[in-house]
Amino acid sequence: MSQPLPSRDLYAVLDVVRACYAFQTLETYRSLVTAEVPKVVSCDIVTFFEIPVSPSRSARFFPNPPVHHERGVSEEILVRHMHEHPRLVHYRRTGDGRALRISDLVDRSAFHRLRVYNEFLRLVDVEYELTAGLAPSRDVAAGLALCRSRRDFTGRELALVDVLRPHLIAAYRNAQALSALEDELARASRMMFTLTPHGRVQGVHERARLVIERYFGSTFKGDTPPEPLSRWLRLQKAQLLGTDDLPPPRAPLVLEGDRGTLVIRFISAAECDVLVLEERPKRIDPGPLQAHGLTRREAEVLAAQLRGSSTSEVGAQFGMRRRTVEKHLEHIYRKLAVNSRTGAIAQALRLLGLIG
Repeated sequence: MSQPLPSRDLYAVLDVVRACYAFQTLETYRSLVTAEVPKVVSCDIVTFFEIPVSPSRSARFFPNPPVHHERGVSEEILVRHMHEHPRLVHYRRTGDGRALRISDLVDRSAFHRLRVYNEFLRLVDVEYELTAGLAPSRDVAAGLALCRSRRDFTGRELALVDVLRPHLIAAYRNAQALSALEDELARASRMMFTLTPHGRVQGVHERARLVIERYFGSTFKGDTPPEPLSRWLRLQKAQLLGTDDLPPPRAPLVLEGDRGTLVIRFISAAECDVLVLEERPKRIDPGPLQAHGLTRREAEVLAAQLRGSSTSEVGAQFGMRRRTVEKHLEHIYRKLAVNSRTGAIAQALRLLGLIG
């Protein structure tokens, strides 16, 4: 939005931004975003959705309020015809995640001819829709859909969602990081520590302390983090305290070191603040992984995931179909006695001597 927000809109947007940066997992994020965004742009139904690119994975929808399964309406019908939805067609063709209305893409007569309209949207009284992509990914099209039955969304409302969008994306990535941490806290390469509202350390894992000190080149002084980190934390907190303008999206702090890259995410909680740390190894030699029962290709696939590559990126790197990569991962999980990607990464890091 090129013009400053009017005070009323600014205060409403700031309230949503502050709420979204609170401490939350993916589950609570989905509930919160569908409760908070309608406070800025009113609608009849708001839905957070995750639509995988791979047809082997199921789409997920989180509507608020819940859609009652009446008159033969079911989520399965929506999934069946979702491929023809104008917004999804546009996103898959262009990668454009900006806030857009259905009316920006097709006229009403064309929209009313679609099966996704006649067999689902019409039956739940959706005539107008505004959607925005919230998680750019090669694997999943995730976003938010605001729906109405009687009037289209205005240009002002479209712009408000676009102003919110980068903050919603940043908060979504924070929730992803925290959920992964909770899933594999004891074994994962992610770490965290908590601080008081005044920046004093409350609790810190010894490994997290050592990693911070290695990347910053200085030690903790009692319950105070290294000064460069403290300054960054104060800046993050100050950006959300102002009321004159909307702050930039909260980006993680990324530090390059000899052994790899450290990503630090700052998450606000009710009684404390949390730093989530993730160390990504810079150079991974897949050879030593073969000594633990993996084939050469399995070791290469796991090494690529250690570097942060997605399943699709691994397939592109080695010229394999996605299903082939997934089969390699299944074999890796079985051989390493784990049941998830995060568990395999943590186990590989231990085998390579990168974590204790």
